Amino acid sequence: MVLRGYMGLGHSHSRTTRLKRGRRGAILGLVGNLLIFFTSLILGLLGGSFALVASAFHTLSDALSSAVVLIGFEIAGKPADENHQFGHGDAEAVAGLIVAMLIVLIGFEVGRTAIDKIYNPSTELPNFIAVVGASLSVSVNFTVARIQGKIAREIRSPALMADTAHNITDAIASALVLVGIIISIAGYGVIDPIIGFVVALLIVKTGFDVGRQNIDMLMGMIQDPALTKELETLAKKVEGVKGVHSTKIRYSGPMASVQMHIEVEKNMKIIDADRISHKVQAKLVAENEAVTDALIHVCPCKGD
Repeated sequence: MVLRGYMGLGHSHSRTTRLKRGRRGAILGLVGNLLIFFTSLILGLLGGSFALVASAFHTLSDALSSAVVLIGFEIAGKPADENHQFGHGDAEAVAGLIVAMLIVLIGFEVGRTAIDKIYNPSTELPNFIAVVGASLSVSVNFTVARIQGKIAREIRSPALMADTAHNITDAIASALVLVGIIISIAGYGVIDPIIGFVVALLIVKTGFDVGRQNIDMLMGMIQDPALTKELETLAKKVEGVKGVHSTKIRYSGPMASVQMHIEVEKNMKIIDADRISHKVQAKLVAENEAVTDALIHVCPCKGD
């Protein structure tokens, strides 16, 4: 016996709220990173710091990552249809792979330029404008990461959590750039392009991380390992459920579909087992905002 889940009105409202908050978190990351990108790029050029310019492009890679997360939440809001019965969330992973390739290309170009500047150093040293730019970058990055991280934890969004991690990495890179600029101003100009090369490596790493995450998504990897145990615990709380096994989770963007086997008394009437199935399905969908539907299979309890 199987039961295909559906979303009740209450959960639909909860899911809509979750998607709205997810969009806000992604937009915060996108707007914040674009602001940092343009500010760091302009002040890096005016301040004569290649490291800050490289950091600007690192931030641009994070902005692209935030854009993919936003696309994921936008697509997740579209209902399933006859041709896309599990929704449209996988489009996020496809977009993510394209963005990952762009990020890696940006990283290689920044790295190539950094190597050229290391071997052909400029006689002009960075100035105080670059210090201001790097300081702003550190401050805004940590602020965006803190707010975005809070939203990600509250709605339990793996995609938004990954985006937050990128912003934290960018903030650390900006702090490294700030130190490099200060050392360069003190007379060690070669440090600036060396820091720029390190940032280029971080950009390439970001690209590979984004690519790996989206490949994992397409291959059905569980984004939240704790979710399986949590759902099985919820199912066991339903009266009449003797055991739970073979739980599977399929993500479509940030939302999840669940398949689960529950065990009931082997002599139970079909109508009673069906009623328990409905209760399990309703509990899974109602008490976890990431779950949009559930397929419940009823088995006789092995211990009976």
